[in-house]
Amino acid sequence: MNSIEIEKFECFLEDSFREGNMLRELRLSEQEIEFLSKKYPRANLKKIKANDNSDEKVWYEVSFSR
Repeated sequence: MNSIEIEKFECFLEDSFREGNMLRELRLSEQEIEFLSKKYPRANLKKIKANDNSDEKVWYEVSFSR
């Protein structure tokens, strides 16, 4: 991911977990999963649905422990 994509993805994550929400279902690409895992090593990622779209994104349950 380039710097602009990273910035957009970080804003997306910030919006997704706003107001103390610690669990979300998100469609993520392999690059986004890799970035998320490196930046937030304590994040829990669980695949919940196989890829059924051509954009290569997969549904994951993403949670952060308090």
